[in-house]
Amino acid sequence: MIVFILHSDPTTIDTSDIAIETINTAVSASPTSNTENKPEILTTVTNSAASIGTPGNPARSCADIPLDNPSGYYTLHTEQSDPFSAFCDMSPGKCNDTKGWTRIGYLNMSLPNHSCPTEFSTYTTSTGLHFCYNPSINKCVSTIYSTRGIAYSQVTGKVVGYQYGKTKAFHGYNVVSQRTLDDAYVDGVSVTIGEEKHRHHIWTFASAYSEGDQAFYSYTCPCTSEFAMRHTGFVPPYVGEDYFCDTGAVEDSFGHIPVETDHLYTEHPLWDGSGCGDGSKCCEFSNPPWFCKQLDETVTNDIELRLCAYSSSPYISEISLYIK
Repeated sequence: MIVFILHSDPTTIDTSDIAIETINTAVSASPTSNTENKPEILTTVTNSAASIGTPGNPARSCADIPLDNPSGYYTLHTEQSDPFSAFCDMSPGKCNDTKGWTRIGYLNMSLPNHSCPTEFSTYTTSTGLHFCYNPSINKCVSTIYSTRGIAYSQVTGKVVGYQYGKTKAFHGYNVVSQRTLDDAYVDGVSVTIGEEKHRHHIWTFASAYSEGDQAFYSYTCPCTSEFAMRHTGFVPPYVGEDYFCDTGAVEDSFGHIPVETDHLYTEHPLWDGSGCGDGSKCCEFSNPPWFCKQLDETVTNDIELRLCAYSSSPYISEISLYIK
């Protein structure tokens, strides 16, 4: 009999995890429990099929774990890697309510031992909140999430961010100098595979100036209103419909939308599917805050996440990426 100790909440993360948790660390046992101060459930596994994902029988990915198994850490093994531990999400609710997702990256800046990737800068508010951001303009900064050779054709994930200053959505694309996927085509987050000059787009999270402010329509989300859809300029063709766009600046009691250059709008998180104004279609996606992308083919590429700033980058507090 094999005894697994697994956490009762499959979506939480061990607070002893490293800052950006990837599946890069080899371990000797799996699955293991999360160690937050919550009750644990003792799950007894006695059949041989359910033992897939243990050190003696590593799985190729979390998609090979039996669907009735709980979420937790399992042992995986690919041709490009020695056995390693990865968190497998076996609960529905992400992409098309399917199970068996392999987590390749996780960041939560509210946890005390998490910190920004070395390529990003850190901002701390007077109240002790921590965020990752890109201090540059006309530039993207990048971090790579390794897949360790796992074959996948679907990607799902979420980014929790906040508007800082006068972000301008896709305005960077609509000026000549920032036209390609390699450029700072967006004030926001770009998720891609492939190396520079050969990147392929997965998803974009755009941070806009404000909702419905026609004086700055070229800085708003194309999905904000019929007026914005006609006048914001073009969404890059390599992005297509695979993007979320949102703003943190909301109307005050006078119906105005004041946007300050050096203000962090923590009142309204971006890309959460809520808080959109009348007539906006920016909240009309299927499973907020998660995106779901079906690739054209099965790949093993590492995934790149870039924090881009044509004028100002959003400030990021959480990142989750899964593949299947």
